[in-house]
Order: sequence, then structure tokens, then C-alpha cells
Amino acid sequence: MLLCRLTKIYHFCYTLFRSNIIKLGSDNGMVKQYKLLFLASVKDFIAKLSITNQAKVAAAISMMGTGEFGFVYTKKLKGPVNELIIKSYRFVYYIKRDEIYFVNAFIKKSAKTPKRVIEHAEKLFKNF
Repeated sequence: MLLCRLTKIYHFCYTLFRSNIIKLGSDNGMVKQYKLLFLASVKDFIAKLSITNQAKVAAAISMMGTGEFGFVYTKKLKGPVNELIIKSYRFVYYIKRDEIYFVNAFIKKSAKTPKRVIEHAEKLFKNF
């Protein structure tokens, strides 16, 4: 039973991160769609998490993909750069038009987000 449940969770995570696109209905009947883009380092970070934590990340990102940012814990870092907070994991992202770019992921060990992480995300935002 547990193996079946974990297999379903893994399949959901795999499908979410392979497709890079979330399509779900909204209240007004229109489909809100964000294209999700992950740097390879972020995909590798997620792949190293436990299955249950991968499921938590997948659920939070799918909510963001539908524009439901009120259901996930995010924090504005600087300018367009934000972070998604899931337990002690942090996912640095920014949004341009209808695309969410996940540019960094790490385990939070101190009170402040490292300055180099924020600067790297700002640099990517300006260059893309």
C-alpha cells in the first residue's frame, strides 16, 4: 500500500518536472498557464530529495503554476527575485510574463539568504 502511494507521488513529481507546463482550470473557466523553467542544478536538487519532500515541492509548484500564490509560502528577496519556502528548502525564482524561472535551490542554514544567490538570480533576470 505504501509502495503504491509512493509510486503515485513519484509519478506526479516526474510528470510535473518533465512536462514543465501546468494546465489547470480556474474559477472563471479560463485556463491559467505558466511555463515552468528549471536550471539543471534545481532539477538535480529536487531529484536528491526524499519522495515525500519531492511531493511537497511538486504540490507547491503546481499551485504556483495556477497562479495560487496565496497557498504557498513565498518571500520577496530583492526586486523581481523571490523564494519559495518549503520546510528548510529554498527555491529562488522570478516571473517574466507567463513563465516562472527557478534558478537556484538550497537548504537554508542561516537567517539570511546568501547575497551571491540573490545577485546570481538578478543577473539571470536581466540577461534573459
